Amino acid sequence: MIGRLSNGALPRDFCNEAIDLQMSHGDSCFWARGRCIGGIRLAETEAINASLWRCSLRNRSLENWHWVETASASKLSTQAPRTTANRQHAYRAAEIGIFARSAFLQVKTTGTSMQLNELELLFSQLPRKRIGFYPTPFHKLENLSRTHGINLFMKREDMAGPGALSGSKMRVAELVIGQALKDGVDTIITQGAYLTNSGMQFATAALVAGLTPILFLTRDEDRHGKLEDYRGNLLLDKLMDVETHYLAAPGSAYVNRPDDKQRVLDAMNARKAELEAEGRKVLIVPTGGAYPSGFPAHVLTFKEMVEQARAVGVELDYIYHTTGTGTALPGMLAAKLLTGHPVEFRSISISHYQPDYWINESIIVERVKAIFRTFSLEPPSDQAILSEIEVDNRFIGENYAVPSAESAAAIKVLAKAEGVFLGPVYTGKGFAGLLEHIRSGKLAPGSNVAFLHTGDTANLFEVPGVVGELKGDTAPVPRPIALAF
Repeated sequence: MIGRLSNGALPRDFCNEAIDLQMSHGDSCFWARGRCIGGIRLAETEAINASLWRCSLRNRSLENWHWVETASASKLSTQAPRTTANRQHAYRAAEIGIFARSAFLQVKTTGTSMQLNELELLFSQLPRKRIGFYPTPFHKLENLSRTHGINLFMKREDMAGPGALSGSKMRVAELVIGQALKDGVDTIITQGAYLTNSGMQFATAALVAGLTPILFLTRDEDRHGKLEDYRGNLLLDKLMDVETHYLAAPGSAYVNRPDDKQRVLDAMNARKAELEAEGRKVLIVPTGGAYPSGFPAHVLTFKEMVEQARAVGVELDYIYHTTGTGTALPGMLAAKLLTGHPVEFRSISISHYQPDYWINESIIVERVKAIFRTFSLEPPSDQAILSEIEVDNRFIGENYAVPSAESAAAIKVLAKAEGVFLGPVYTGKGFAGLLEHIRSGKLAPGSNVAFLHTGDTANLFEVPGVVGELKGDTAPVPRPIALAF
């Protein structure tokens, strides 16, 4: 059922009026096209999705789009100068287009659930610098599915590109950098533990976009020792020649303590001030890329997973993922709430979700609501969002970036069964949680389950204090075999 605006008018009335204005003042498309026609197309395609007159209006709008472009191109120099009157008509058309789009958003907030393709239309409004390779692959883990009696799939954000070692932060970086470019930023400063996946991916994205990345990294020297060589993500940062600053943080690899957090923030702000004094424009991005413009990134991850599952005849029952800084779940959860899809999220945490902690359920709720507001939609209630969040804290192990026996076993299980490699800091612990849920009966036989591989593979090459038993430093080296020719 199509909703009405507060004045009783239907969205189609404004679509028609705007189209008529454009038909009469074709040359004005140069003034209004980006805002008006885009708004009209969005409104007529989405807000009036179920109406009987949808097809005729869509055709009229598309024909008009083509006519306006053709007429403007041929008449601009001789027949249709951009007069003040035409500008006024253009502005009026743009105004109507925006109002029509607002009507669409009102209808969608109070009406039926969105379709998956509508998510992409919403997403297309956001500034974005395309860097990764999307959609990322989605495939069935045939051997583990057969072994455990479920249909187990994997979404490969680790293959997002542009390099071979990537992850889920690349989507976030596309939006953050897209907005940064729009704002004239030329330098991105971000932070993390010295082995940060996010930092490496943001540095990669910044370089591809023509920006300068700077990293501020902390290292728990009590556990991981002093920095003596470059491994894992740190080696990749070095290969990219990224400006990197190190701060020792004994006993606090993830900068959980307020004094450590303040030290890092002070150091970043000092470097920012130096650069700004040189005329640079700098953006500071928090740990994990947890910056508001990036929160909607994984709306499209959800869309891709559901579509890719349907392409092989499957409706997903569960989506499992590892959660750390809380940048993947809000976008996926917002997409679920917008579409009404029945899939359940199960988040395996690598950091404690506690009320007084730097990441918790309340923060996830606020990020979901921020995504709705970004799309000019009325956010759901806190309770509606909280009811969709299920976080399992049992697989953290001793601490962040500290290996666990469960994680090591899970990494080996997947590598041996499917030839897919997880990381010891994030995805290994997440997959360990999934395997335990299977063993404990938390997943019913025949369930359709997707695991979101968010990356972390570079950390397989880290120090033993991170990798643990996987490294095999004490295992005997195979002796060479003499080959006879």
